[in-house]
Amino acid sequence: MDAVELIQPQMMVQDRYFYDPEAGKYTVDRYLDDLDKRYGGIDAVLIWSTYPNMGIDDRDQLQMVESMPGGIEGVRQMVEEFHRRGVRVLFPMMMWDQGTKPPSQPWPQAIAELMKEIDADGMNGDTQDGVPLGFSLAAEAIGHPLAFEPEGSPSDEALAWNVMTWGQYQFPLLPMVDRFQVA
Repeated sequence: MDAVELIQPQMMVQDRYFYDPEAGKYTVDRYLDDLDKRYGGIDAVLIWSTYPNMGIDDRDQLQMVESMPGGIEGVRQMVEEFHRRGVRVLFPMMMWDQGTKPPSQPWPQAIAELMKEIDADGMNGDTQDGVPLGFSLAAEAIGHPLAFEPEGSPSDEALAWNVMTWGQYQFPLLPMVDRFQVA
C-alpha cells in the first residue's frame, strides 16, 4: 500500500480569501478556489482562531472560536461549507492557555462539546508531543470522535488516538525508519 499524502494548510481567520469584512461573510469557496489554482487543493484546514489575538483580553481559546464572525452558528455554517467541498476542519487546542478565563467544565469536555456544536473534525495540539487520551475519550463520550494532531511526536501508545502529526520531530544523523509512516 502506498503512503497517502494529505495537504492541510494553517490558515489565519484574518485571511482575506477566507473572510470578506466589507460583506461581513465567510468566503470559503473563494479561499478553496484560490488553493485549487495555486497547488491543486487541500484535504483539511487548520483554522487559527486564536493567533494573534490570544492574550489581548481574558477570553480563552474556546471563546476565540465563539467570537468569530457570526458566532457559533456562523462558524458552524462555515465548517459546513468546507465539508460540502470535501475539506475537513481542525481548530487549535492550546494546553498553555492558562491565563485566560477557564471554561466551566474540564478542558477535554469543553473542547469536545464546542467541536461537536460546530461540527469540526479535529484538533491540533499546539506545542504538544501528543494530545492526552482524555480529549479523545471526551469526544467519543458525546458521540463526536475527533482526529487529534499534535505538533510533535506522540508516544507509541498515543498513536492510537493521535492519528495525525505535523511531523516536527528530530531524527539522529543516522538514517532511520519513520515509525509514523504508514506503509
